[in-house]
Formats: sequence, structure tokens, C-alpha cells
Amino acid sequence: ESYRIIQLKPAQVGDQRIEIMDEVLSINVRSVDSFPDFCTLREFLAKSREEAETLYLRIKGKEESFAFPYQKAELISLP
Repeated sequence: ESYRIIQLKPAQVGDQRIEIMDEVLSINVRSVDSFPDFCTLREFLAKSREEAETLYLRIKGKEESFAFPYQKAELISLP
């Protein structure tokens, strides 16, 4: 199983060299193999958001780790 970047928000990425369809190798030092299915990955990410953790991604073919500091979700105000 592999996980890939499918959406990027310029404000989150900044000047990091990360692209759509890059393959993720690890998240916070946990190999993506430790997430047997998407539900397990979603639970891990939800817990990281609850604890306001920075996410560190390792991407296939890239030397550096990519840091994504916690950002509070944007709320949409309806008229």
C-alpha cells in the first residue's frame, strides 16, 4: 500500500519542494507500512490534530523531511 500527496495548500507548503502525487514514505518517523488501511491513517492524523502536533513527512526520492506545523482548520461562515 502506498500513500500519495493529492492536495496542497500554498500557505501550508510554503517554499518546500513537495508536489502532487509525491509518494509518502513515513509520517512522524512511522513508516506508511504501519498504517494497514486508510482508516488507521485517518485516526492517526485526527489524533495528531487533537494534540496540535507538527507532521513530519519523508517523501520518496527526496533527501529532506517536510514539516507541516499544526494549523487550526479554517471555518466557513455562511451568510
